[in-house]
Amino acid sequence: EEYDFLKLSYSQSLQQVGRHLDKAIKDFLDPKKKNEFPVPKEKKFRNDSFTVPKKFRINKKYVFIPKVGEVKWVKHQPIKGKVKHITIKQDGEQWYCSVNVEIKAKKTPKQPDISTFIGNDVGIKTHSTLSDGTFIENPRILKKYEKRLARCQRKLSRRVKGGKNREKQKIKVQNLHRKIRNVRKDFQHQTTHRMITKY
Repeated sequence: EEYDFLKLSYSQSLQQVGRHLDKAIKDFLDPKKKNEFPVPKEKKFRNDSFTVPKKFRINKKYVFIPKVGEVKWVKHQPIKGKVKHITIKQDGEQWYCSVNVEIKAKKTPKQPDISTFIGNDVGIKTHSTLSDGTFIENPRILKKYEKRLARCQRKLSRRVKGGKNREKQKIKVQNLHRKIRNVRKDFQHQTTHRMITKY
């Protein structure tokens, strides 16, 4: 009765949270892992996630989530293997569905030619220094968006707590943080892809 909002969630998803909490506490008590005690999440944050281990359905155009219903989605790649569970993640106003699958492991590939190997030292001034003398410059992505981010955060600090305008501004700040994160990810993926194809 105290936490009646939990009835809105699917029972299996709540049980999964219990399993995650159990593992987190065990990791905290394990002296080898040196993990911190798990911090409780608050409902108001827009970056939550939940796992659905059963009763879900996946279609080309939609994914069925218990207690939610059919939700339209954009499937980015074909699903191969046996589907084990799905995880729904919120990132501000955007939602993502990760599908966990089980596939048979392939045979161990042949060892590549050792002459094509290369060492990579990740730095601060330069993004990477390769053992063949190549430098990859650091794009300083945050610096490009620094003024815009500071302006958005100043506006947020002026808004009244609990007001609708504060919520709207908070979404704008989250969207800008996601933009910076995605630009950084894109640069990292492109850099690593070039290295993998060349070496």
